[in-house]
Order: sequence, then C-alpha cells, then structure tokens
Amino acid sequence: MTQALETVPENEVAEEETAPHLVEVPLQVEAILGTLRMTLRAISSLKVGEVLQTSKAAGEPMDLRVNSVLLSAAEVFPRGEKLDLRVTDMYFQD
Repeated sequence: MTQALETVPENEVAEEETAPHLVEVPLQVEAILGTLRMTLRAISSLKVGEVLQTSKAAGEPMDLRVNSVLLSAAEVFPRGEKLDLRVTDMYFQD
C-alpha cells in the first residue's frame, strides 16, 4: 500500500533530528530516470542501440530513493563530463 507523501520545505528539516551515531552509516542512493514494464521476451531480445521509453517526460525531475524509499525529487544538469542532480523537493512519510 502506498502511503501519502508530503513536501517539506528545506528550512523545516533540522539536522539535530538525526542521531549522532547514525550519520556515518552508508546508504544506497538511487536516481531513478524512469520506469517501464517489459515482458521477459522483450528483455531477452534487447539489442544494442534500441530505445526504451520510460514513464518520465523530458525535463521532469528524477526520483531519488534511499534504500529503495522515495526521499526526494531532483533535476539533472550537466557539469563538465558528468551529470549532477539538484534536489528540488524533499518528501517525508506522515
């Protein structure tokens, strides 16, 4: 079941809410470009150069997930040879 998420303004997130002994625990962060559903047949026949259409529109923010939990939205922008992410919204469960 999906829980409601709310956007929390940046200035309302307090650093002191995090326990000091937990701040150095490594977490898996994923930037989700988009999602799509494919059959096993379609996946097994993929070839180099094929184009896959995702659920996101061009320019739409990416989802950022921490340990598979939706945390925020971010926009993608190039910086030199790399792509960077700028956080645009933060989400917290009620």
